[in-house]
Amino acid sequence: MHPRLRALDQKQGYFLTRDALAAGYTTSAFYRARRAGEIVAIRHGTYALSSTWKERSEVERHRARLRSALERANVGQVASHTSAVLLHTEGHWGLDLSTVHLTHPRRRSERRESGLAHHRADLPEEHVVDLGGVPAVVPARAAVELSTVADTERTLVVMDSLLREGRMTAAELDAMVAYARNWPGTLHTAIAASLASPLAGSVGESRLFYGLWRGGVPAPVRQHPVYDGNELVAVLDLWWPEHGVAGEFDGAVKYSRLLHPGETPSDAVVREKVREDRVRELLDCRFIRYVWHDLDDQDRLVARTRRALGVAKGAPEVSL
Repeated sequence: MHPRLRALDQKQGYFLTRDALAAGYTTSAFYRARRAGEIVAIRHGTYALSSTWKERSEVERHRARLRSALERANVGQVASHTSAVLLHTEGHWGLDLSTVHLTHPRRRSERRESGLAHHRADLPEEHVVDLGGVPAVVPARAAVELSTVADTERTLVVMDSLLREGRMTAAELDAMVAYARNWPGTLHTAIAASLASPLAGSVGESRLFYGLWRGGVPAPVRQHPVYDGNELVAVLDLWWPEHGVAGEFDGAVKYSRLLHPGETPSDAVVREKVREDRVRELLDCRFIRYVWHDLDDQDRLVARTRRALGVAKGAPEVSL
């Protein structure tokens, strides 16, 4: 493979037909390379080296397709919806990454082609930001736009992440929800925004909170500090003071954060157990721990939590 194409593939994740021709490939030689499996088409007129494309994550592939679409798009188009979300945060879950989303204020109509959605919408100057040469809508707008193509849970995960990471403020989110109130597909946008909080410590915690809310479980206090005198012993993910129950989400990311230099994951688990015992003594409480697979069965998740809280079934499940 020509060094120029390898360099482009490494730098931006793709190269165009014209790049191959400029590197000295004839049309027939280029298509022989495709048939031999050295090159893969990632969208119309856009290619990548098969060896590196296979190694890239779905997010990396989406970003490469996005950059290539913008390179070939008319001036004024910006990354929006899911595509903009991927530029602003790594804190997302279960998004459909098969389609690149671009928005232009002067398009005559919206249009979809293979793997690419063209949206038409007003784009005030303050709604657009440059991210290392890639034009995109600002985080609050990206989150609201996402709500038109994703469900409430996936939208909430992103809103929580953007708030937690300081990419947007609650006021900016509320203002954008109000701005978009007449957009199609925003019936559940305000609900997701009302649930969003920077206190969600991870994607898993966002999903856990949503599942409990949707099942009508009493709302917990989030990120509750526990002190022994002046010593901060713990910060609980969830705390139901009326029921004397603490809830903790145990994701792999949490334990990687807990590791001290030279420690193994088992060391962190032991230290976490000691911490839990101290919290039990200080608060005279029960613990309920959640892991990722708990999130896949909401009925079981809600029933288990209600048993721990000692409360009967509450309001009917919310369908969102």
